[in-house]
Amino acid sequence: MSTEGTPIAPPSFALSLLNGRHIATLATQRIDGSIHLAAIWFLYHEGMLYFPTNSNSQKARNVARTPSASAMIDTRVPGQEQGISVSGAAAIIHGPQGRELVAQAQRRYLTPKALYESNVGAAYAAFDDVVIALTPQRWTTWDIAQMNADNFDGILGVESGYLYPYD
Repeated sequence: MSTEGTPIAPPSFALSLLNGRHIATLATQRIDGSIHLAAIWFLYHEGMLYFPTNSNSQKARNVARTPSASAMIDTRVPGQEQGISVSGAAAIIHGPQGRELVAQAQRRYLTPKALYESNVGAAYAAFDDVVIALTPQRWTTWDIAQMNADNFDGILGVESGYLYPYD
């Protein structure tokens, strides 16, 4: 694995998002310079972000060619939105280390029942064979929930009639 630099730690409030079970949006650069976005599971471990994927996926090919990526992790409850975006150097981790990180990430999202079910756990284990490792070099955060509490006494929300629900 060759990622550049030491990971920069996220703001402390972001740890609940990073350690929670959310879906990330991963951005990598295609060969033509356009951005490829993918909804993806992730693992935050020892300051690094890991994204399980298949070595033949578009995102893996993009990172192999252009070793950088960005990701966004957020919650979407009207009036309570919070999120973080992160960017940095990226690398593909293959082999036993990659497979172990894939397994760790999958254990965050799949129940023990799914993991041991031959047509679920085995399929996931066979499909994802590498991880994209992202070394955080820049974090951006937003916290509408805090803004709501600080500026509006917590009244923003669907129930109050101030915000429409999301579809």
